[in-house]
Amino acid sequence: EALSMNDYDYDGKTIGDIGCGPFGGIFSCETLKLEGSDSHVAVDLLADEYNRMKSSPVEIIYGDLSKQLPFEDGYFDYLVCTNAIDHIPKVKHGFKELRRVLKKGGIAFLHVHLRTKKQLNKAHVHVLTVGKVESVIRKTGFTQIESKEDLDWVNDDNSRKAVYMILQAI
Repeated sequence: EALSMNDYDYDGKTIGDIGCGPFGGIFSCETLKLEGSDSHVAVDLLADEYNRMKSSPVEIIYGDLSKQLPFEDGYFDYLVCTNAIDHIPKVKHGFKELRRVLKKGGIAFLHVHLRTKKQLNKAHVHVLTVGKVESVIRKTGFTQIESKEDLDWVNDDNSRKAVYMILQAI
């Protein structure tokens, strides 16, 4: 586990996984215990398709991080965004939208691919560095609590890196 997610108190809190993927993201992970939360909300652009697959233990709600998510301001206490923000056309807009739906003082757990120009593809359209991500964070209402650059968890290619972050909404 790249981040210390288990160090937080989820009792009575609302947790969202934005860009959860077909299996419900963190809500399908048996090793990660987020016990005590009032609400688990899995969100993905491909929710209809994923729900038809019946591969997730929770229903997935449609939400597009490149537009406006279907939640009121400050809806979530905690957010997880894994392998999603680097897929959208405007990264800064995605961070602003995550901040909008997160309560002041709320915590966001983030995973962002760090790709070189040679590693770009149809799904991953940004050359991002830790410095670029940190710059966007500062401009969109977050402060950084924890950050770790490491291998990208989605494959075993040692040339692909990612940054794992814990952010707090200010």
